Amino acid sequence: MLTRRSLARLAIREGRLDDAREELHEALLINPNDAQALQMLASLYLDAGEDPRVAESLARQSAALRPDFKAAWMELARALEAVGKQPEAREAMMKAGEL
Repeated sequence: MLTRRSLARLAIREGRLDDAREELHEALLINPNDAQALQMLASLYLDAGEDPRVAESLARQSAALRPDFKAAWMELARALEAVGKQPEAREAMMKAGEL
C-alpha cells in the first residue's frame, strides 16, 4: 500500500496522471480504508477536471476515516466548492484550519 502511494506520488510529479490513478486504485484494493490514497485520488479527479462529485465522495471517505488528516479536509473543501456547496466547503476549510 505504501509502495503504491509512493509510486503514485512519483507519477504525479512526472505528469503521468493515468499511472498515478492506477497506483492509487491498486493501493485501495489492498486497503479500501487508506485515507491518504482516497485523498490523493480525490485530488487527481479535481485536477483532471473530472466529475467533482466523485472527488467529493472520495474526500468525504478520507476525512471520515481520518478526521485528524488536514489534507483530507482541504481536499473536501475544494471538491465541495467545485460542486457549488460553498457553505459546506467553508465548514470543511474551518475544520482543516483547526488541525
